[in-house]
Amino acid sequence: MTRLTVPIFVPTQAAARPWPEQIEAAAALGADMIELRADTANKDLIAAAINEVKAARRFDGKPLLAMVTIRPRWEGGLCDLGDDARAALFEHALGCGADLLDIELQAIEQSANLRHAMAGWFKEHDGSSPDGRAQLVVSAHDFSGVPVDLPQRLGRLQAVSEAAWLKVVFLARSLADAIRALELYAMHARQDARPLLSLAMGEGGVMTRLLAGKFGAPYNFATLPDAAGSAPGQPVLPVLRGTYGVQRQDAATRVFGVAGWPVGHSISPAIHNAAFGAVDFNGCYIPLPIEPAYRVFLRTMDALRACAGLNFGGCSVTIPHKDNALRYARERGLTVEAGAQAVGAANTLLFPERPRPGLCLNTDIDGIRSALAQAKPAAVAVPRAAVFGAGGAARAVVHTLKEMNWRVTVFNRTAERGAELVQAMGGFSMALESKPLQDFKPAEFGLIVNCTPVGMYPNIDASPLPEGAAIMPGHLVFDTVYNPHETLLLRQARAAGAEVIYGLDMLLGQAMEQFKSFTGMAPPMDVMRKAAETALGR
Repeated sequence: MTRLTVPIFVPTQAAARPWPEQIEAAAALGADMIELRADTANKDLIAAAINEVKAARRFDGKPLLAMVTIRPRWEGGLCDLGDDARAALFEHALGCGADLLDIELQAIEQSANLRHAMAGWFKEHDGSSPDGRAQLVVSAHDFSGVPVDLPQRLGRLQAVSEAAWLKVVFLARSLADAIRALELYAMHARQDARPLLSLAMGEGGVMTRLLAGKFGAPYNFATLPDAAGSAPGQPVLPVLRGTYGVQRQDAATRVFGVAGWPVGHSISPAIHNAAFGAVDFNGCYIPLPIEPAYRVFLRTMDALRACAGLNFGGCSVTIPHKDNALRYARERGLTVEAGAQAVGAANTLLFPERPRPGLCLNTDIDGIRSALAQAKPAAVAVPRAAVFGAGGAARAVVHTLKEMNWRVTVFNRTAERGAELVQAMGGFSMALESKPLQDFKPAEFGLIVNCTPVGMYPNIDASPLPEGAAIMPGHLVFDTVYNPHETLLLRQARAAGAEVIYGLDMLLGQAMEQFKSFTGMAPPMDVMRKAAETALGR
């Protein structure tokens, strides 16, 4: 089992509460281990901190493990002591009952005195102390990016015979870098039986933390809700333990995600992971931040599919990749279903286990139909729709409205893009046209649909309405943005007495169809809605 580990600085470093209270809070939230960052601590503080950990109990009554780290500045820490002085503190920590020591590979390789001390502290091969109490973690960190000598660095870690666990950490500048970290598990397993923790720091590396359980990592870091953590990208303990179920993962766990840029605001992981749990499906759904360029999307999708042990089943696709998803599907020979073909954009890619071909879908159409059906748009007096935007979501909306016999006008800040959308959807006609955004006249329309990201978190004080345009009581206003739940546009509409359709209704409609495709099972609708509303703070 992957032990959930909360790093706590002793003494406290710019934390909201003292370290003893942090240890108690970590135990209450289900932590398995505390990493005591004793970079600036003396012997008395180290002893007191270990005693606090030993006295604490989780909510289920189980004790916590104590891992002591004294990280030097040259490896991203705060300690200015030499290796001999650190060795004395490590020996003191062992005497106080520490369960593990984290010592840097570079220090072990460069300090003969430290190596000599370790020979007395730990047995070879299994990494335990002679009395079977404490164990050694040997670690290597790179805060500049993927080490150019990554395989060789792994080999150097493996050469430390006293280590029980190995740890390699580096900064990820992209999702592709994070995949490099995950690939290290398979490489290590072919060479060494000891457990490995391979992590990538930063937003691009979050997936390595969310999937640590799947790859059999011996432990994984998580922060308290009010703490900053010891490295960038560390998730909050209740989220890692609950939403992503890192301790329920195993090698067979199927991985899905949401590809977008940005994607940190997405509530889709909360929705799908709750649904997986409700039907006992062994899956995990994670954010996949991929930069906008198609070449990046192409490389990243290929890398996800090829990553040893990942078992990547597919992904939802959001802004700005819906066009990229369709292009990828065509170039890689996936089967493109009729809706995605007609819309010219996709929001779902499925990668079944070979030899079955992949599949490209557009479940936005299902979400739009579902949301409109709940609002009964037939009651709208003027059967004309104004659609703001010209991206993938706008294409799905235009396609759906045309099938429902609405007359549609596309409005976009860049008039050329609006015209391109119309041409792609069959060309100008009595039923479909485009105009510049400044030509929008509210009285000519019964339905107004926002398909732009304007008003989306964090820019919640923006509205897509052009200056001077006012919503009227007879309007039906549909905002495809779901975070925040009620955008400024929808607040404006309700204040004017208009009916509204929330983006969450569309999101849930399309997510339920995706869930069917991911799992082959009926979606637990109530569970998915509750998870979405909870994630939005409702």
